[in-house]
Amino acid sequence: MILSQNCSGLGDATKIKYLEDPVLGINPLGVVLTETRTMPGAKLPLALSKYKLFEGKAVRDPEKHAKSMIWGVSIAIKSEYLPELVKLRGSVLQGRCVAVDIIIPLVDKSSTSVRIIAIYAPQIGNSHVSTFWAAVDALLLDPKCPANWAITGDFNLTTCPAEATSRSWKISTSLTEYCELLNRHEAQDVWEATPDRSVHRDWTWQSFCDRRVRSMIDREATNAPRGSAEIRIPPALNPLGHPALSTKAEPPRADHCPTLTSIRFAGATSAAPTPLSALASTPHRRRVRFPDKLSRQEKFTAFADQLDELLGPEFLDSGPVSGSAEVFTQYGTH
Repeated sequence: MILSQNCSGLGDATKIKYLEDPVLGINPLGVVLTETRTMPGAKLPLALSKYKLFEGKAVRDPEKHAKSMIWGVSIAIKSEYLPELVKLRGSVLQGRCVAVDIIIPLVDKSSTSVRIIAIYAPQIGNSHVSTFWAAVDALLLDPKCPANWAITGDFNLTTCPAEATSRSWKISTSLTEYCELLNRHEAQDVWEATPDRSVHRDWTWQSFCDRRVRSMIDREATNAPRGSAEIRIPPALNPLGHPALSTKAEPPRADHCPTLTSIRFAGATSAAPTPLSALASTPHRRRVRFPDKLSRQEKFTAFADQLDELLGPEFLDSGPVSGSAEVFTQYGTH
């Protein structure tokens, strides 16, 4: 399993703590962190003793203050899978990609290699979109690339209108380049291969400015056989809290949800992808920040509707929800 999270910056100790606990709880093979925005010379202080960390350092933002950092990708792989860093070529991947080769045991007690590529792709309209996907394709065409591979992270694209709430969805250069890559390698996009996906339930990004604007841009691609991969949004495992339930950072939040992907390559020792429902939840209590102005009934009603949509009875029964005492005084405990 691979847990992937766009962090929207990872310079806060509290945010790092909320990432570590779910990782230790579900014990994934790998953890991918995108948009870390780490400063030069700084290392991610993740306390993951069983993992080996590889960082694609953030770069300075030429359009902002000299100390402002953008992008940044990191991947942590369990040491037992003997991860080796893949050398990247071309500046277009700097701060946007990290690739590692790992060794996975097989049923017959032999082993196979897998290349895992973590990415933070340019946004739609960026002039480097074509060269970025060409550089990723080159990693797969590399003679040293293993037969099995997976790409995970923030792709900054959706494959169809059903994966975004925007009414102005259209085919982009990013999508064209991405689909051509999949076709060349006879690979699959795992979200696209999930017929019951819904942007209303499985969205991975939500605008802080307009909570109705959502999309599924955090994705996974692999050349594993169809039916052998599963990707879901695990609300109970969300390290940084569901952004729809908070207007302020307590703990610091991202505008992305994590994705949890399970892939079974041919002959691997795992009999089947682990059902996400079988995974343990985070030990932290769910945190809810109610609207600040409780006198605005319509604002509270809109908040309650979002809460009903996101947290069904199965989630509320499994653990308490913490919030401000003023809400219970004004609206009751029901």
